[in-house]
Amino acid sequence: MDNIPCIIGYHCNDKDRCENFLNSLEMINSDDEIYLGTGMYFWDNYSNAKYWLSKKRTNHDNIEEWYIVSAFIKILRLLDLT
Repeated sequence: MDNIPCIIGYHCNDKDRCENFLNSLEMINSDDEIYLGTGMYFWDNYSNAKYWLSKKRTNHDNIEEWYIVSAFIKILRLLDLT
């Protein structure tokens, strides 16, 4: 198990949720059932995270500050949808 591949993933969300993630490492679970269910979703590159952030800003005018956080993610199982 020592040779588990690891990638950097990028997640965008409001300031409070991102700061809580950084301080406690508690996952930011999405309740959105449009995708693959409840969980924390990451982008594989910063540019995609920035694009998604611009979409979230458009749909959530009441939130002033947004962050993009990164995390090292160990790939135990991978569903590649490309």
